Amino acid sequence: MVKEVLDFIDEDTILVIDGGNIVYTTHALLHLYNRKPLSTLHSICMGHLGTSIPYGIGAKLAKPDKQVVSISGDSFFMINIQELETAVRLGLNNLIYVVANNSAYGMIKTGQQSIFKNRTIDVDLPEFDHGKLAKAFGCYGESVSDPNEIKNALERAKNSGKPAVIDVKIR
Repeated sequence: MVKEVLDFIDEDTILVIDGGNIVYTTHALLHLYNRKPLSTLHSICMGHLGTSIPYGIGAKLAKPDKQVVSISGDSFFMINIQELETAVRLGLNNLIYVVANNSAYGMIKTGQQSIFKNRTIDVDLPEFDHGKLAKAFGCYGESVSDPNEIKNALERAKNSGKPAVIDVKIR
């Protein structure tokens, strides 16, 4: 999923990274791509959770002609989900949120699995479609489970004329 997103964006696209394990995956691949200086935003450490939506809105307001794309984990994305309404109300477009949906608090689950021999407690989330919720806010929303459809979903989101959420099932 991360590779598809990084292949899709231009080197001057403002990239927002938010979430636990997905941040590590993104950073592991990011150095393989040419990126313009000051075009990648992410919170430092874990003190700022759920920054993808507000950082994306702020970046789009600061640079309205730039594409803004966010990669986020599902549990982090839900922290400020209500701000999708703000993005719609402000009429922001070419603002795409890609949600890595594994239906879990992934970073906590990974820690529990490594410490407690694959035993976990209270880290799994119910199946949820962030694309459908995005539509309820007035955004373009779509859910993707086939990795071969991610690029097409990104194109549809880009051309939608609305803030967009692509929910990618990564289980």
